[in-house]
Amino acid sequence: MAIATSTAIALALAAASAGAEYYNTENTAHKQDNQAAFAIQQGAQKQKQADAQVNKLVDTQAKSDTKDSAAQGLGQYVQAMQAQKGNTTAGLNQAGNVSDAYKQSGADAALGIQDYGNKIAGLMSRMDAPAMQRQKEAITQNRYSTAIDSILRANAGDQFINEMKLRGIHRNAGIDAGASFANGVAGGLAGGAGGGGYGGVSQETLPNYNVQATGAQLPLYQPAALKYQW
Repeated sequence: MAIATSTAIALALAAASAGAEYYNTENTAHKQDNQAAFAIQQGAQKQKQADAQVNKLVDTQAKSDTKDSAAQGLGQYVQAMQAQKGNTTAGLNQAGNVSDAYKQSGADAALGIQDYGNKIAGLMSRMDAPAMQRQKEAITQNRYSTAIDSILRANAGDQFINEMKLRGIHRNAGIDAGASFANGVAGGLAGGAGGGGYGGVSQETLPNYNVQATGAQLPLYQPAALKYQW
C-alpha cells in the first residue's frame, strides 16, 4: 500500500527535526570542547613560563657564593682608602731639607700604611661578604617572585575569561525552535482528523525520530591553579 502524501511529508519533517536537533547538540558540544582545549593549552603555557622563571631562580641561587661579594666589598674598601691616602701619609712629608735616610723611612712607613690598609680591607670584605651575598639573593628572589606573580595574575585573568566564554556557549535557539515546529507539524499530519491519520496510516506507525536533547551544558573546564605560590 502506497504511503499517503501527508504521511510522507510527516516522515520527512520528523526526520529533519531529529537531524536538526542532533546537529545542534553536536555543534554545541564541539564548541565547548574547543574552548576547553584552548583553556588547557593556555594554562599549560602559563605553567611553562612560571617553571622557566623558577628554574632560572634556582640556577642563579645555586651559583651564588661569597667570592663575588668579597671582591665587591674589597673594591669598595680600597676605593675609600685611596680617597683618604693623602690625609693618611700627610705627616710623613717633612718640609725642608731632610736626609736620605729620613726620606727612605717615610717611604717605608707609607708602604706599611698601605699594606696594613689592604690587609684590613681584605679582612673586612670577607666579614661583610656573607651578609652582602644574602642581600643579593633576596633581591634576586624578589625579582623572580614578581615575574612569577605576574604570570599567576595573567593566568587567573585567562581562566576567568575562558569560563565566561564557556558559559556563553549555548544551543542555537533558532534551530531548536525550527525543529520543534517541524516535529509538531509532522505529528499533526500523522495524527489526522480524530487520530485516524491520512491514507490509512495512523500516527502510531510513524518512526519515533524525536531525539530532543536536554540542552544540558558540558561541565565547565576548571584550569588548575599554577603550583607556585609566593
